[in-house]
Amino acid sequence: MDDMELALDFRRPNADLACPSLEQAERLLACYQTALGHELPNRLVAIQGLARMLETLVGDQLDAEAREMLDNLASLTRRADELVRALASIGRLRRELKAGGTAAPGEVAAEAATEMNLLSPGRPIEYHGESALPLLTVSRGALHQLLLHLLRNAVQAAVADRPLRIELAVRRVADGVEFRVADNGGGLDGAQAERLFEPFRSTDAEHHGLGLFLVRQVVAEVGGALRVHSEPGRGTTITVLLREGSARGAC
Repeated sequence: MDDMELALDFRRPNADLACPSLEQAERLLACYQTALGHELPNRLVAIQGLARMLETLVGDQLDAEAREMLDNLASLTRRADELVRALASIGRLRRELKAGGTAAPGEVAAEAATEMNLLSPGRPIEYHGESALPLLTVSRGALHQLLLHLLRNAVQAAVADRPLRIELAVRRVADGVEFRVADNGGGLDGAQAERLFEPFRSTDAEHHGLGLFLVRQVVAEVGGALRVHSEPGRGTTITVLLREGSARGAC
């Protein structure tokens, strides 16, 4: 068998030592994406399968405390799987932004409203869009995800004492195209509004709190603007402005 030698030389001039190379950053990101996109989900699915198998095989032999522990294991694994998949979506979103392209805002918004109506029956999205909207210099997939996250956040704002009403409106403004998602849900107080776009912050313990963080990332990446108006007990309106031809592309 022939000998094999491998040498990796990462030495750089002293002046460059404080600046990690783009190549190194890309390698780390690729590792992160592989772990979140394949390795971790596969293992979590296996754990969920084992939990279901245990329940099937020995569930009738467990006392109440043991059955509760098994239920908690299945629930925690499911939530971990949802979180891992949400984190993986950050990598996919970055690739969408890096790919660039153009998007027809009215068409993408109508598709997002239709998709959310299918995902959340009984909580209809009212869509109002102007005709003859300009193309936006942003990935179609990234814009679609941005709107889905905004609509999903509105759906999660439902309160028990009244039917939920959600409106998605798209219109042309002087600076570009404005998207407005309004709901009549529980609304936010000042402290909640300040943390709205931070990762892992959610008013609902059942959700991971990454959706609006991803919205912020997209808007920041393409040089847009965000505005939030909310009244506790009356609802929230989030407005996104995307300018024509302003996308910078992912760095």
